[in-house]
Amino acid sequence: MPAITHNCPQKGYKSIRTNQPCAEARRRANRQVKFRPHWPQPAGSPDYPLVAENGLIEIGLSSDGRRVFDRPRSHHKLEQRLLSSVLSRVRLTGRRFVRELIEFGSEIGLTTCVATFPEDQIVYARRPGRFGATRFVVNRCAEPCSSVVAIFKQMEERPDCHLLITAFIGGLPEPEPWDRNATAASHDFWANHALIWGSCEVLPETQTSDCPWKL
Repeated sequence: MPAITHNCPQKGYKSIRTNQPCAEARRRANRQVKFRPHWPQPAGSPDYPLVAENGLIEIGLSSDGRRVFDRPRSHHKLEQRLLSSVLSRVRLTGRRFVRELIEFGSEIGLTTCVATFPEDQIVYARRPGRFGATRFVVNRCAEPCSSVVAIFKQMEERPDCHLLITAFIGGLPEPEPWDRNATAASHDFWANHALIWGSCEVLPETQTSDCPWKL
């Protein structure tokens, strides 16, 4: 597939010709505004993150005092102050799997998952570790957002603790159409949304302009 020109209309962005999203494109697409000082870290919080047992990292406490851990190769990119504020708004007791949307009421950063329009330039590519292609939009930029999605699961070996699966600035997405948990809502969501091209790593040999799913 020929190289893609990433023409972002937002001031300060330059055209990026690439078959593989470059570090500069990822940096710009993942840019976050500074965390606002009127959202202080919860009172009495230790200096997280803390290195814990079994290679895990303790990242904070939920609103009901549950200890939360993350893996060394984390699936989130939130700064610690924002992450601590997210945890302080989530109740985990008695919940084995938690998928939570936390609304802050004002802008906290940029989301790289945006609604798309017929005139947008769309491509598909598979991300590392994924079993199917993701829909990307080339001619758009990350957009201001006031919410965070966080997903947790109860730890089998430590039922009194939870593991952070992922956390990101944005709204609640549906599973991608190739996912085993995909539904009719998944197809509708991903027919009208996409990730910003350059916001994450992809496998260049999988890039295509042809939709690989039945929508």
